[in-house]
Amino acid sequence: MKRKLVISNPTRPHIPEYGITEGEEGLLNWKTVDKWLSEEKNYWVSTTKPNSKPHSRPVWGIWLENFLYFGGGNKTKTYRNLLEIPNVSVHTQSGENVVIIEGYVEIVDDEDLNKVLGSAYELKYEIFHPPPFWKVIPQTVFCWDMSEYEKTPTKFVCKLE
Repeated sequence: MKRKLVISNPTRPHIPEYGITEGEEGLLNWKTVDKWLSEEKNYWVSTTKPNSKPHSRPVWGIWLENFLYFGGGNKTKTYRNLLEIPNVSVHTQSGENVVIIEGYVEIVDDEDLNKVLGSAYELKYEIFHPPPFWKVIPQTVFCWDMSEYEKTPTKFVCKLE
């Protein structure tokens, strides 16, 4: 059964002492998040090592139907970290159109989806990427447009159903 991500209405995150506008004026919508994540080439993935130390790496990925998918060989530190501790933070490379996803991952075990992702990688990066792929399940998403930082910080809460 395919699970759906339920996304809250946008709210203002709590960011004290930065001059952030109160209220709803300037909040970004999910369509903006979707566009920015779809257009991004590189994503920074932060995992936690078994010794509780952080581990961050840039990865390529595919944004598809409200989920980010990224690959990585099963001998990589990222892969091993995620098997132990599936919590993850993902940040777009852009410091201008910022999207930060906090959530967890699941390994993709759907053969048809793996084919779709491999083909999408080939279209986007001009190289085929075989499985394994990780699926990022967003729980909280923060975003803002740095050119209008005082007005645009936005938070979404997500739930998988």
